[in-house]
Amino acid sequence: MVAPRVFISYAKEAPNDSRFAMRLTNDLRGAGADVVTIEESQANKDGSANECFEQMLNRKLPSCEWMILVQTPDALHSAHVQMAVNTALNLVVQQRMRGVLAMIAVPGNSKEMPPTWTTLKTFDASQDYPRALARILLTIDLASPTSLHKAQAFVAPQPTLQPASQLTSHRASDKPLPPSQPHTQRRLRTWILSLSMILVVVFATVLIYFIKSVPTRRLPTPAISMSTATPPPTLNATDTATPAPTLNATATTFATSPQGLYNRVAQGQPVLDDPLSNQDNNNWQVGTSTVGNCTFLNGAYSVNAIQANHRMTCIDQNSSFSNFAFQVQMTFVSGGPCGILFRDNGQKFLSDRLYLYSGGFYELYKVNDARSRIRKLAQGSATISPNQPNTLAVIAIDNMLYVYINRQFVASVYDTPFTVGGLGMLCKNNSQPSKALFRFAKVWEL
Repeated sequence: MVAPRVFISYAKEAPNDSRFAMRLTNDLRGAGADVVTIEESQANKDGSANECFEQMLNRKLPSCEWMILVQTPDALHSAHVQMAVNTALNLVVQQRMRGVLAMIAVPGNSKEMPPTWTTLKTFDASQDYPRALARILLTIDLASPTSLHKAQAFVAPQPTLQPASQLTSHRASDKPLPPSQPHTQRRLRTWILSLSMILVVVFATVLIYFIKSVPTRRLPTPAISMSTATPPPTLNATDTATPAPTLNATATTFATSPQGLYNRVAQGQPVLDDPLSNQDNNNWQVGTSTVGNCTFLNGAYSVNAIQANHRMTCIDQNSSFSNFAFQVQMTFVSGGPCGILFRDNGQKFLSDRLYLYSGGFYELYKVNDARSRIRKLAQGSATISPNQPNTLAVIAIDNMLYVYINRQFVASVYDTPFTVGGLGMLCKNNSQPSKALFRFAKVWEL
């Protein structure tokens, strides 16, 4: 069996995290894993530290099947750790890695946890390190359910991990775990367990017989029609209903897939929910120029690109978001492409743009400056209805962008983000006028 290749991500600037990662590395290698760590992989090259680190990730991560995140308060605030996790998640989406696992060394503040970390499968080592390690070995195919006790044989004892401020190295006092119990003790425990089960069965049998043998006295009951179901209870004026759960950074039930992330986000309460039927407090751009126009028309927000080889952009002039989900319904009127833009900074001519063509082809671009230096981030095809409303959505979380068309995941991109910016809609006139109507804009902050 080929040893699984595992990348360990941790806050190497924190001594306690480094010691924990070294311990985990030794245990994984003892179980047969091929382990890659930051300190062993990062080469000293010319350029900034971030460039060197990113080069190391691009060189090492694609060759690994798994990433294990050493999750601590220091890791939560480490830019390098967040970059590594986001890169690995993107490789998982591309099916170039099997998964990202989180091993909790020291619990942190859940409110500070990045939303993408809530999608990870976690193993709590803060109270029981051997058990967490054994479960990780099972997940990465280095142990079987019947041999988990053997997987712990090489683990140095560590019953409880202290908080980050008190975590110290235990390598000097490491000792092997005591051998398994003698065979006679196991047989005794098995015999006691079997006897207990027999007694429970006998007691239950006697109890059932007693209940059935005692005559019962039925109380008179009113006649009830079998065809009429009893209505559920209704709330009185003094009753209160339990509110539906909303999405926030502390949510811990995210699905691990991009589609699951979207489904979870869509269940939350949006901070912006605009039908786009007319002007409101969001102050959508309205006006006409030689390039085109932005207007409210027939209960929708109309974007029209008239001038050839130009783009008409219509933005929400009162909003600015960093980490968010943005969704809007779009109906083609003529031409194309049309779509949405986000993290838009009009003064610096920075934005990300998602275009959809009437045939279902989509493109995701990043525009970097006033000279419209454009870099294509993703492209592909999706199933759409050309003459019917189509729903466009994007989820932007730090370096990760997830694209959805008609509520189905189509693409993800890892990219250096613009930190914050506005939202809007746009159409582009490639060779003919391009017009679309937009309705039901929603934004969720993440």
